[in-house]
Amino acid sequence: MKEFPVDGGGGCVEPSADNVNNGTYAISRLLYIYVNKEKLTSNPAVRPFVDFYLSDEGLASVTDVQYIALPEDILSTTRSTWSSESGA
Repeated sequence: MKEFPVDGGGGCVEPSADNVNNGTYAISRLLYIYVNKEKLTSNPAVRPFVDFYLSDEGLASVTDVQYIALPEDILSTTRSTWSSESGA
């Protein structure tokens, strides 16, 4: 994978995890999934998929392919929200 600095208007910024997470790397964004509550109830595959997606094992696959994991505070909030919304 080729990484390259990007100038978002304030000079070139390297694509480090810190720069991606603090928003200074101009072409990065957070990636979220949105779970349809009706599908959560009607499709038995949805809950295990999201559980895996938010598990330590699932998140390890993110960094294994050189993507950048969510910052711990956002991950914690996401897991908490999923737990309360899904009834887990």
